[in-house]
Amino acid sequence: MSKSLPNGGPSSQVIAESFRLQGIEVVWGWYPWARSYLLAQEGKFDGTVIWSANDERKASFFYTVPVLEEKRVLFHLVSRHIEWTSMQDLSQYEIGATVGYQYSQEFQQAEAQGIIKVRRIAEEGNNFKKLIANRVDLVIATHRVGYALIASELSEDEAKLITHNPDYVDAQQWSVLISKNCEYGEYFVEQFNIGFSKLVESGRYDEIMND
Repeated sequence: MSKSLPNGGPSSQVIAESFRLQGIEVVWGWYPWARSYLLAQEGKFDGTVIWSANDERKASFFYTVPVLEEKRVLFHLVSRHIEWTSMQDLSQYEIGATVGYQYSQEFQQAEAQGIIKVRRIAEEGNNFKKLIANRVDLVIATHRVGYALIASELSEDEAKLITHNPDYVDAQQWSVLISKNCEYGEYFVEQFNIGFSKLVESGRYDEIMND
């Protein structure tokens, strides 16, 4: 999702078209993640997109059906062979991650306990530059976003040097969050879910995601 992408990116387009099918027009405000969340939580915007589920968020927001499901994987250099089945297996590597991101509970517990060595930075795309420079051994990111960042942040020759491990860290679903401070919150959730179902059934969802 980005203001600079066509239609705001595929997830933004799916959201806008799902609402439009129900006669609701989306007006976007583009802010950093934390600011977007706060503005919606306070009711200054009706909602914020897209977020995974946790109890803290559920206290302030209604959730729509998931817009996107993505697996979070470990990226590494093609020249390196990686095998792992547990967090302990990853203890020998330095892992690039992003400040403020919530990873799986198992991953974050291992990080907090010092079982794995995680190096967090503010800009997710820079993790792949660090990977190319051998400043980290692995980068944790969702499959689709990871390859999009590799394509945008690295040269074609550099991009060819990176692959991902087939074993995924976790699979997450992301939804539209509608603020409980929004007067029509439950109505917007209901209408989105209906519109989204129509979009999927028509084949339009797959068309947008595969474009």
